[in-house]
Amino acid sequence: MNNRHGARRAFTLVELLVVIAIIGVLVALLLPAVQQAREAARRSQCLGNLKQFGAALHNYLDAHGVFPPGYIYRGNNNPGWGWGVMLLPHLDQSSLYDRLNVSSEILPASPTPDTTLTLAIFNCPSDTGGPLNTRRGGYAKANYVACIGVRNSIGDALPSGIDELGMFYASSSTRLANVSDGTSKTYAVGERWWSGDASTGKAGGIWPGAYTANRSAGTLGSCYDNQDRRLNGTNDFSYGSLHNGGGFFLLADGSVNFVSDAIDGETYEAFATMGSGEIIQQ
Repeated sequence: MNNRHGARRAFTLVELLVVIAIIGVLVALLLPAVQQAREAARRSQCLGNLKQFGAALHNYLDAHGVFPPGYIYRGNNNPGWGWGVMLLPHLDQSSLYDRLNVSSEILPASPTPDTTLTLAIFNCPSDTGGPLNTRRGGYAKANYVACIGVRNSIGDALPSGIDELGMFYASSSTRLANVSDGTSKTYAVGERWWSGDASTGKAGGIWPGAYTANRSAGTLGSCYDNQDRRLNGTNDFSYGSLHNGGGFFLLADGSVNFVSDAIDGETYEAFATMGSGEIIQQ
């Protein structure tokens, strides 16, 4: 005897297609939210990286009485180490600092690419351009570069005037008293992205100081009220990020701000200098 009431009816093709369509719509609705959540987590990690740099910079200041040099200037064709490597002992990387023999070795101008020297703290997780910056000689990539100030060109080894001066430059030895514009009104370190394309990528390298007297090797950045030099501008030395709408900056007091790429140009330049006396209204 057939039990018509107990029999299970299979999905028809139309019903199956409707279910698939509904699932597709739900996935399409959820995907942007998932992507936003992931980017929020990446932004949070990036902010945390810069806060660690802030603590390391002030630990270095406490130990030496000055902030680390932007890079060690050793003259033509004698490249010196950059600010990032000087902070290694204050970033729980003392063994790596000793391994590099920073106090006596000259930074190699043409290093052998080595991904084992890549440190997560130097990389923004939103930048997926790879671990090595082939634009900067194959050094391990660094998305965070110190601020040399306001410069039309930072090819010169030394700053050209006090009105342009940021906290970090060739063989700099900036004291806290030198930051007379106020530590909460002065950029120390900012973001710069790397596309993975040697023809268009920017970013920097963890170790580079200068290849020669006229090349900062990507360890420094500048702020300039010019279309290609503004935040997220196209110039190699402009700051920028792959976060939507701007980028993070570490200030001299150790705080971190997200700066809109629509920031007023004069204000942007004022934050880049440490003692030029501008009044920043914010």
